[in-house]
Amino acid sequence: MRKKHGWTLLEMIVTIAVTSIFFTMVFSVISSLISNYKATERLNKADDEMSLLMQIFQSTVDSYNSEGYMINFVGEENKILELVVDLEEEQTVFKIDTEESKTRIKYQSASATSPQTLNLDYIETIVIEKHNSKLLLMKITAQNRTRQVVVMVVGGLEQKRRNKT
Repeated sequence: MRKKHGWTLLEMIVTIAVTSIFFTMVFSVISSLISNYKATERLNKADDEMSLLMQIFQSTVDSYNSEGYMINFVGEENKILELVVDLEEEQTVFKIDTEESKTRIKYQSASATSPQTLNLDYIETIVIEKHNSKLLLMKITAQNRTRQVVVMVVGGLEQKRRNKT
């Protein structure tokens, strides 16, 4: 009688099938983990960006509050596009620019000599509304999350009409 050496064709096919099923399951678990990690990372970056924007808005308005300036707004009461202060010449306090699906803010505190610009990668919408004669409400939306901050303007708020040229 002769001894068998090696595997039969049936044994090889079964081994390959079981191994394929195992690696398919491992691959699906790993790809799911990677996509969840990326989604969580986007949410965290969006939260960080919203917190930074709220902090900048609050501190910028507060810098003018300490001086007692009245802040003028450009736009409608339910959708403010720009906050300005009349010093020797008009100075932009806070401005929202949306160009080519990119959102950018320009801001300048009372003590700064020049404005700063911040590009926002994750924020979808920024809405600033006049709540009453001394309160501004900012609503920020990013990654299907909305946050808002209310800021008091000590010197008061007034609508500024821009001349069309």
